[in-house]
Amino acid sequence: MSWYSIVVTPNEQTNGVADALFSTFSAIQTVALLNKGEGMWFKRDSNTGNITYFLSPQAYEVSRLTMLKFRPQPCDVPNLSTLAPSVVNH
Repeated sequence: MSWYSIVVTPNEQTNGVADALFSTFSAIQTVALLNKGEGMWFKRDSNTGNITYFLSPQAYEVSRLTMLKFRPQPCDVPNLSTLAPSVVNH
């Protein structure tokens, strides 16, 4: 299983896409049995204003059907120490 990323542009942020993504994943995470350290992280690009969300493999698997509308793309494992947790099981 691989990691996935979702990029939300400033225009999409204004239109509520980031809020919808967070709300959708938060609702799923509440009922999903994620392992410790599994979840969603994010970073904001100060040059473009884009927010990139990263879904761990298990987090993506439990949420993939509802996440498809956000166009997730497979990505390399991110350096979690450079990201902020969005919704992570501790």
